[in-house]
Amino acid sequence: MDLSQFFTTADFIGIVPETILTVTALSVLTLEMARVSRPWIILSVAVLGLLLSAAAAFITSGNNQILFGGMLKLNQISLFFDMLYISIGLITLIFSQGYLEKRGSKSRGEYPALILFAVIGMMLMTRANDLVIVFLGLELLSISLYVLVGFLRHDNLSNESGLKYLLLGAFATGFFLFGAAFTYGATGTTNYDGILLAIANDNILSKIYLVLGIGLLLIGFAFKVALVPFHMWSPDVYQGAPTTVTGFLCTAPKAAGFGALLILFNNPLADMHYQWQDIFWLLAVLTMTVGNVTALVQSNVKRMLAFSSISHAGFLVMGILVLNVSSISAVL
Repeated sequence: MDLSQFFTTADFIGIVPETILTVTALSVLTLEMARVSRPWIILSVAVLGLLLSAAAAFITSGNNQILFGGMLKLNQISLFFDMLYISIGLITLIFSQGYLEKRGSKSRGEYPALILFAVIGMMLMTRANDLVIVFLGLELLSISLYVLVGFLRHDNLSNESGLKYLLLGAFATGFFLFGAAFTYGATGTTNYDGILLAIANDNILSKIYLVLGIGLLLIGFAFKVALVPFHMWSPDVYQGAPTTVTGFLCTAPKAAGFGALLILFNNPLADMHYQWQDIFWLLAVLTMTVGNVTALVQSNVKRMLAFSSISHAGFLVMGILVLNVSSISAVL
């Protein structure tokens, strides 16, 4: 079958960073299966893959370059987030090696492979120009995080945290999918450019469906970035997860969630600003207040970090409310 009739060379060049990370993750797992006895070899392969992916992302980044028929969009914002994810992934891998050995983990390849798959998912989320791609990236990220949170198999607290994250993450996925379905029903497309045109031209099949879709999408994202009142999973998960995973959780995935949220609500849904503005104000106020006040009474450092992260999310929501270049710069 000739794929050239569907895709161009530029399409495949644009996903070279994700391809490199995928090959690296599979190579790491292969080394694990081959029972490589020296952990530094597997770590070196994972680090090399991240560095090569960063170089490829920098080289292939374009100015609003559209790939795969409008499914992906490469620009300076996506490049910024790509570099952020890769940097955090590098730091996490480097500091995780000694920590996992101290905690008695005998794994060599699964952990770096999961970090790499999580980075791929996050890159897809902020490169996406379609709700379907956002969903695929979100699920790849989420599944990797579910396993990472419960990675210490002999630690009951880690196992409990992984189960809680899985159950509540499934709810978030459901809300996001329902939101995407309602948005598709209202506009006839899941593509960002198509949604923007449908709203701008008032070519909407049902305004009620669109409002419901926006609300459900927002709830799905609110779960993922731990906005109040959808934050209840965060303290328990942060506390029970391995410490290096906690550091990864409160940085890269949250950045991916806000990146996707920023792109979605400041581009295709910008003309519906009056519909979701008040909800964002309420979420921001609740998140900043509850996060800061509750952090003061915590006796566990990880739980305090969780509530501090929640309060910071409230400040980021404030930036999304303002529809101009300065607000995007402020969030970044």
